[in-house]
Amino acid sequence: QQTNQVNSCIFMQFTPNMQQPLILLEQTDNNVINSYFLPKGPWMISGNGVLFHIKGRTKTILHDFNIQVCGDAFYVDGQILVHQKNTNQLMSVDITDFSISQFHDITLSSYYGDYQKFYVHQNVVFFSNQQNTLSSYNIQTEQLKLFDYPYCWFVFGYLDRLCIGHWTDTWCISAVQVAPKALDLKFTIQSGAYVDFSSNQLGFNRVSDELFDFAEDDEKAIEINFNQFQKVYHHAAGSTFFWFKGPRIAQYIKHQQKLRQSDHYLNIEHRNAFQQETDHMSEPGAIYVPITDTVKDDGFKIEKTSMAEQVTKLLHKSCEDQEKLGFISQHLEEVDFRDYENESLKLKCGIVKLLAEQPKALGLCKSVVFIEAVMRYKQKAE
Repeated sequence: QQTNQVNSCIFMQFTPNMQQPLILLEQTDNNVINSYFLPKGPWMISGNGVLFHIKGRTKTILHDFNIQVCGDAFYVDGQILVHQKNTNQLMSVDITDFSISQFHDITLSSYYGDYQKFYVHQNVVFFSNQQNTLSSYNIQTEQLKLFDYPYCWFVFGYLDRLCIGHWTDTWCISAVQVAPKALDLKFTIQSGAYVDFSSNQLGFNRVSDELFDFAEDDEKAIEINFNQFQKVYHHAAGSTFFWFKGPRIAQYIKHQQKLRQSDHYLNIEHRNAFQQETDHMSEPGAIYVPITDTVKDDGFKIEKTSMAEQVTKLLHKSCEDQEKLGFISQHLEEVDFRDYENESLKLKCGIVKLLAEQPKALGLCKSVVFIEAVMRYKQKAE
């Protein structure tokens, strides 16, 4: 087994004395994976079933399902899949009206109850069933499969990778790649020790006192300080223990863009209808909770000024388009381009040229308007 120092270009670990504009989250606040391109995404869900998102310094409560939720939820084609903890049923939430029902009569394993028990890859749901065996359900074909991973006690993943906890003569944790007809084993960690971060952390998981990147092709333990961990809000990763940056975030957002293009609710021809269906999320029915300056017992502080506030202040000044464009060019990876969709044509053209020249910034862009404009701009340039 190899041991590496943590790669600082992938993420930065939080420590109590960090001077960052942090938004602290509860330990039971988890993600709605693949919700990056939903309105004001990514969305998150609390352990007691409160669906919310964060924009600037405001937490917006979209709906309170009043159920106990285990681990991460997943968005897929107009619905959110949620593990209801007390019944272990896999539930489906319709995002247009928040109605909730059991998803195709699937009940998840109760084995080691608090661990993540399912993962969605494209249109396939991988899960540990009632018999504690790894299974998959294809949403399009309705085909159910069983895999040779008995006593399956957790399932999580990142992109096309699965991390499976199971028993084979001893407790094992296997990293596999989802192939068209099979699961391609990459490596297995044999360990009876505990696992932490069992929900999604963009491919990272803790096994005993070591950190592993399950997006890698081989087993490499990463040295890290486990004495202090705090969940915080990240503009792309959502609820996370790590401040992801650089290649990992660009890779993740590129994957989200591919999912958006194939999604019935989020693709171009359905975007307007989808927006009308979700208008109620910004109406008085939603609850807006200002995030105030607080200091928690762990020493983390939420600072007053965030990048979103800086952008908002700038937009309300009577400054010239060139000044705004200069600000954007200096903060390409931090601004939310959706805030600029209603600006002047001159400024929007400048932003399009800027994004066309900066592929990394385009990969972080959440604005469908600007993404499509850049595509048209590049096509004309060719």
